[in-house]
Amino acid sequence: MNRKLKTPGSSHGLVLGKFYPPHLGHQYLIEFAYRYVDQLTIVVEEMPRETLPVALRASWLTSLFPKAEILQLKDQNPQDPSETPEFWAIWESSLKRIISEPLDYVFASEAYGNPLAKCLDAEFIPVDPNRERYPTSGTQIRQNPYKHWQYLSLPVKQYYQKRICVCGPESTGKSTLSQWLTEQLNQKQPSSAQLTSEYARTYLESRNTALEHSDIERIALGQNVSEQCHDTSPSPFHIIDTGVKASQVWGEFLFNKTSNMLVKLCQETNYDLYLLCHPDIPWVKDGIRYLPKESHQFYNRLKEVLSKEKSSTVIEVFGQGQARQKLALDACLDVIDNAI
Repeated sequence: MNRKLKTPGSSHGLVLGKFYPPHLGHQYLIEFAYRYVDQLTIVVEEMPRETLPVALRASWLTSLFPKAEILQLKDQNPQDPSETPEFWAIWESSLKRIISEPLDYVFASEAYGNPLAKCLDAEFIPVDPNRERYPTSGTQIRQNPYKHWQYLSLPVKQYYQKRICVCGPESTGKSTLSQWLTEQLNQKQPSSAQLTSEYARTYLESRNTALEHSDIERIALGQNVSEQCHDTSPSPFHIIDTGVKASQVWGEFLFNKTSNMLVKLCQETNYDLYLLCHPDIPWVKDGIRYLPKESHQFYNRLKEVLSKEKSSTVIEVFGQGQARQKLALDACLDVIDNAI
């Protein structure tokens, strides 16, 4: 039976799913539905023993579709009609309990959409049933998000991205190693790594006055903002030269103090892996280096600061040439279980 199209301002649609995790196929489905109706409800299903909590998945969808109504379905409903003859009645009861207004349309890319629409007294609207636009699935992504990176939604990329900070005293090869790691990872899988350069050098090369503690704060803030700018288009690896935490140690060494601003920035900035470069390579003077005789003390203090980062891994990088590079690259690949 053909239904009469609802008048503008009155149509209400439903998209139901696990969104485990959300990907571009889901986004296309939801975007289609959002443009088709005046009011859209998205129901996110909770899963037993889920590794991505329903609240997290719902928050991702809220960030992508802030004007849609996002509901969490906590009921542990059967997943296949063969499990019980009451399958559709159970789903009808669950959904009508949390959806306050009558539905006009149910949007889905799978066959369940038609019987689900019938039990909700709505019309089924199929969307890309063969997944031709985005040939992926949540299962494939959970198994290896890095192999299916191009299909991940933005907040999901931000969740899975590994932030790797190459840090240490001056003249320990941080910038060279950061650039090399980025190139190597991109050779293994194109576009798998992006680099945020050290902001301190950019800042210091533009100044010709004596350094003050406020400069340390500006460097830390500039570093933080530089990293955030890259987070708008994330790659699997974000290689960060120097990072924010070193600014705290610089403040201590040069001015014997810190500040609330530095502490706050350090608390807000997190990395999955620190590659702490040991000062076991020759010092090179370049005009904006300050502590040629205190590299080991700086190293030990930074190591102490990083030891308090309970959610991060710290790998000390020693050695010369290829040995140093291999140690760092192996550590990077380990954080994603060599998934690229």
